[in-house]
Amino acid sequence: MVDDSGTMLTTIQQWLDGTYRVSIVNSAMNAIAFLNKNIPDLILLDYEMPGCSGPQFLEMLRTDSHTEQIPVIF
Repeated sequence: MVDDSGTMLTTIQQWLDGTYRVSIVNSAMNAIAFLNKNIPDLILLDYEMPGCSGPQFLEMLRTDSHTEQIPVIF
C-alpha cells in the first residue's frame, strides 16, 4: 500500500491484516525501493501524494518490465 497519510496506512493495514499480508510505504520513492526487492500481488495506491502523484507513479510502474503486470487500485 502506498499513501502519504500515516493514518490512512495504519487504518487500512488494520482492516486487511487478518486476511492479507500488507506492506506499507509512505511515498512513491519508498515504493520504488520496496519494489526493487519485492513483487506484491496488488498495489493500493493513493491518487494525490506530494513529490510524485499516484498517476505518475503508475506510469513509472507500467514502463518497467519488472512491475508492469502488477494490478493497481487507486
